[in-house]
Amino acid sequence: MDCPWQSLRQAPLSFCEEPLCAWVKQPGNVWSNLGFLIAGILIYKKSMKSGRPVLSWLGLVSILLGIGSAFYHATGSYWGGVSDYAGMFLITGAMTAFNTGRWLQLSLEKLRWVFLGTTLVLLSLSILFPDSARALYVLGAPCCLIEFGLFFRDGKKIHYNSYFLSWVAASLGALAWWLDEGKVICDPQNHVLSLHAVWHLLMAFSLYLLFIYYSQFAELFQKQRGPGIPGPL
Repeated sequence: MDCPWQSLRQAPLSFCEEPLCAWVKQPGNVWSNLGFLIAGILIYKKSMKSGRPVLSWLGLVSILLGIGSAFYHATGSYWGGVSDYAGMFLITGAMTAFNTGRWLQLSLEKLRWVFLGTTLVLLSLSILFPDSARALYVLGAPCCLIEFGLFFRDGKKIHYNSYFLSWVAASLGALAWWLDEGKVICDPQNHVLSLHAVWHLLMAFSLYLLFIYYSQFAELFQKQRGPGIPGPL
């Protein structure tokens, strides 16, 4: 008997959790995406309530990442993998837009173009060169270079606590991801909490800390005030 989703083009699920012949192939790696959904909802609500709608992009990105990752781990499909990477590239796109906006004090319209343009370029390259998708996520992050430049220009005026904590959470998550995929610490029969699921939860926490960090920058919001302001997307 064929397993569910077999009619879809499949992609390798190289993580520790053993894929099941079921509608949800990796239950632990699916449910842990609730972290992204919870973080996304909190970010969206707080950004809109505080009058910082541009930061709601980060909330929407977190929600989309959670949905895309859950779809990938549930189906093991090629397009699930693409949607998973799309969510990760959206994070890079949002951070690049925020940092470019801080550097050049761009209008909301221009921030949108930076956000969407960065995401589409990285996603397109990952589809054209699938073996390079992970390298694109790690190395294709101009947001980090801009942040480095902003440190030298504005470092004395910036509160970095939440930013550093965000990277600590992301780094611990990356370590958990590596230990899981490398089968260094691995129980394939554990469908509740694998180290890859821990990666999901830590990355969701990292995104929430990034929201706190970006909330301090008035230059991201000053051009949004007044009547007739368009929505966040």
